[in-house]
Amino acid sequence: MIRVEVLPLDLSDLGSLPEAAKAAKAFFGKIDILVNNGGVGFRGLGEETSIEIDQQVMNVDYFSGVVLTKALLPDWLQQQRGHVVQVSSVQGFFGLPGRTAYAAAKHAAVGFYDSLRAEVGDRGVSVTTICPGYIATGHSQNAVKGEGVKYPEGHTSKGVAPEVLAPQVLRTIARRLPEMVPAALDARLARLLRSLCPTLLFRIMRRRARKEAKRSAPDIAKLAFPQAWHAVDAEWRQDPVVSLAEDQFPGSLLHLPVPQCPPSAVHCPPLPKRKKDHWPAPKVAEPYLGRSCEELDAALDARDFLEPSRQRPVILRGLARRLLPVDWDFAALEAACGDAKVPVRVARAGSFHYTDESKDSCFLEAPEELQEMSFSDFVRRARAGEHGLYLWSVLMAAADGQLQMGALAERLQEDLGKMNWDLVEELRTAGDLGTVKKLQLFCSAQGATTACHYDMNQNIFLQLHGAKRFILFPPLLGMAALLPYPVANQRDRCARQDLLQEGPCSHLAHGRGVEAVLGPGDVLFLPQMWWHHVESLSAETVSVSLWLTTPRRTRWLSPFPQQQAAELAREWEFFLASEIGGGLELEQFLLWLSCPSCQWEAASSLEPEASEGQRTLAILHMDG
Repeated sequence: MIRVEVLPLDLSDLGSLPEAAKAAKAFFGKIDILVNNGGVGFRGLGEETSIEIDQQVMNVDYFSGVVLTKALLPDWLQQQRGHVVQVSSVQGFFGLPGRTAYAAAKHAAVGFYDSLRAEVGDRGVSVTTICPGYIATGHSQNAVKGEGVKYPEGHTSKGVAPEVLAPQVLRTIARRLPEMVPAALDARLARLLRSLCPTLLFRIMRRRARKEAKRSAPDIAKLAFPQAWHAVDAEWRQDPVVSLAEDQFPGSLLHLPVPQCPPSAVHCPPLPKRKKDHWPAPKVAEPYLGRSCEELDAALDARDFLEPSRQRPVILRGLARRLLPVDWDFAALEAACGDAKVPVRVARAGSFHYTDESKDSCFLEAPEELQEMSFSDFVRRARAGEHGLYLWSVLMAAADGQLQMGALAERLQEDLGKMNWDLVEELRTAGDLGTVKKLQLFCSAQGATTACHYDMNQNIFLQLHGAKRFILFPPLLGMAALLPYPVANQRDRCARQDLLQEGPCSHLAHGRGVEAVLGPGDVLFLPQMWWHHVESLSAETVSVSLWLTTPRRTRWLSPFPQQQAAELAREWEFFLASEIGGGLELEQFLLWLSCPSCQWEAASSLEPEASEGQRTLAILHMDG
């Protein structure tokens, strides 16, 4: 039986803490580990914050942990064993506007325990600092403001769940690691900028402060909100120099160079030569075509393909019938959903590009329009030979931790009840694929073509009726050869390089396209960030796609997968665009980052007037 004792503490009363430490020691005779997890949040401008509030936050968030640590340290040093864990914050590395007292206390805590670690590390005492980002607790709601009242709301409700973070923290403590930073990528990038390019980070924080001043409630904008996209686009709209003309390539970190000597684990292993079959010839230009995708019988173990550090596409023959044993063709779906309204993309010409209508972009006219029609109308028009139709409907989507059915799914509820979720769980666990995000239905006629693009999710693609051809490219190869659109564009995640013709960088992808032809009952595992061009080969095709999230990891995988390299570049670009704003200086900065230092001036071909951003670039160029 585990014995538990509870000792109430008031961390703001520093004088009472040494006696409290003695009382805790008396319970068990000794104390092996101290976890300083108490704290108070703070919101308020420095100029409006009383010195009493500064002292209150420092006492609770910094001095209380120091007092308790010093009360226990002599015993630990004498027995040459002990462990102190300080829960701090990512704001111990950089300060956000509106957090002066809080950031000061967290900086002080990180500094104190960094120094203490060096002093006692060889004497048997371990020091661990935990510096998380947002966590879904009441911390922000209970924060005090500059005048001492509670802050009414915050972002922590959208942070990582405590039950998700707690096991990671426990593993860190058990291994006695010196530091853990379980924070979102934007916070970790800010920490990196603080060391490598502080001038740029200071500018970003001033911009945040200006945004804060315009809001009725002091809160920090999160980059993932749709309005952030509109803010970026509005700034780019004001700058006539920025253009996405087809003969120009704007600065983008996503145009990544292909490593000359990449680790073998980030590339597909040798594949058989591309097979000839009875399907129509691929629409893509012949030089792009290379090999056939690897295939497995559904009964065989696909774990090697799903393993996170070396994921690659694989066809699992016959698995779709085990995952979703239904007979869905146009006739069966029309019988169940004939009068249901469905979203259908109608291509104006050529391929579908998956434009994101939520981005009010000024760059390009959308290559297709989104129409709502009945399922019966879609079937009638598709059978009449109208090839530029593509039905894409979300059947189920995750909400509040559960999959919720859409209107179309309710018509298909009996069939969807046959979904083998136990088998999905086996695949999910084998590849650490995260949770199911969406279940989507795709219907199209022969000739429908989706332009080359990548997804931000892991994809288990079920071909239920008819056949489809995929032409696949690894993440970094596609980024280098296919010229991705910048993240603020409506065609984000799409390639500007058309596979029907040659382009300025297309030679990099010659002979590297991986062909995957799916027949009825087949499944394609398509890893996150892999580029894919999709053609419908049959008169009627019905497919279902399972999108799964990629778990946020507190550590990068090793060896470093291509998916993470591409995701890092994308997140960095969005972070910079959201915080700096678009325009000439951002474009030149991105070009500088994506080109060798001796070529960036020529590649940018931009000569803006000198400004703070330009001076920053000059300093960075000299330092690099």
